[in-house]
Amino acid sequence: MVASTGSEIVEPNEKPTGPKIRNSNSFQLLAQLQALGLSATYGGIITDNEESLQDFIEANARENDIVFLTGGVSVGEYDLVAAVLPKLGFKVLFQGVAYNLVSLFAWLPEITVRYWPCLATRYLLIYSSSYWANH
Repeated sequence: MVASTGSEIVEPNEKPTGPKIRNSNSFQLLAQLQALGLSATYGGIITDNEESLQDFIEANARENDIVFLTGGVSVGEYDLVAAVLPKLGFKVLFQGVAYNLVSLFAWLPEITVRYWPCLATRYLLIYSSSYWANH
């Protein structure tokens, strides 16, 4: 199961307005999992609401081997994943990953480009249904 969190997220076929952005993370992750020969299901977008997030995790953690959530794990007001997990009995072992954005940049002098993309990693939490089996 793959899902994105955030009230600012819209589906790729929708035109984002104002501060909205398209949901690209879920579909990129789905494509990578499928390229590995794994079966993965799209779970949609979970709004920035504790009840919605809790309902989604409860409904999907028992039915799926792994649940991937993108977003909602930083330290902002609407980053609710870390607050919801303990309420469901999960133990958070660590939160956040330190990395250097400069190390994600590649200089390719043989390729002419009009812009330089910056590839930044996103936080990704993985929950295994084996956790539920043991608790």
